[in-house]
Amino acid sequence: MTERLTLYYLPGSYYSQKAALALLEKGVPFNQHYVNLTKGEHLEPWFIRLNRNAQVPLLKDGDKLIPESEDIIKYIDEQFNGVKLTISGNDDYDHINTVLSKNVPIEDITYGTILNPDLSATGLHPLFAHPPQKIKDDFVTYQARIRAYAEEHEELREAYSKHAEYLKNFLQNAVDRGNVEKCITNLQIVFDEVEKQLIKRGSESGKNWLIGPEFTTVDIILTILLNRLVLLGQDGRYFSNQKRTHVHDYWVRVQTRRSFQDLLALVKTYTSQMKKD
Repeated sequence: MTERLTLYYLPGSYYSQKAALALLEKGVPFNQHYVNLTKGEHLEPWFIRLNRNAQVPLLKDGDKLIPESEDIIKYIDEQFNGVKLTISGNDDYDHINTVLSKNVPIEDITYGTILNPDLSATGLHPLFAHPPQKIKDDFVTYQARIRAYAEEHEELREAYSKHAEYLKNFLQNAVDRGNVEKCITNLQIVFDEVEKQLIKRGSESGKNWLIGPEFTTVDIILTILLNRLVLLGQDGRYFSNQKRTHVHDYWVRVQTRRSFQDLLALVKTYTSQMKKD
């Protein structure tokens, strides 16, 4: 059956997972269109024409194209019935949303840990244990491909030029060990705020999430962040059964949530397909 929505995404991508988890949480069916970043599919002209930023996720609803994970969450919340993910006029929601959305340099932490694997506290999950030199070589390949596409498609040249600069800065930040260590350290402040909010909301009762009994956008963001840190082997720096125990209990609890389990199933299916190709 063809659904109304199509999500262009990579199931293992941090921002893609936020959009996918929101769709699953709302119970909104969607077509999946994989965009393999490792193979550089996000750089191909057909995708650049859809999203000049060359990034996933991208949601297509008829003629409408919605990039950016948090814009996608807002869009589906407005367009579809069901649980409300976004909250207006709530100071706690606004504060924790800012903390999680603006103060988490996830690209630097993710690729910085992959490129400096000794910075992982307990070791990288196999999904992220890529040889650092291969990652660097991939970026060289991306830049060469961008130059070729830009030469061939004049109307897309500006978009390719901007993305080339983005990739250059992206890699520079990830290989800068001092920057990565700083990002890892500063994330402690984020989790201090999360722990305070969970204590405030009485999450230990097993009834409340970050803002209250409803699972909202900030819970989606936190869930994906916690999962990423586990895969990077960085979770123990921030929470355990002896450190920020409310965050730890939250993580244990959210893993049993149906939408999150469905998300992991999407990742597993994609990973299995890629192994066959």
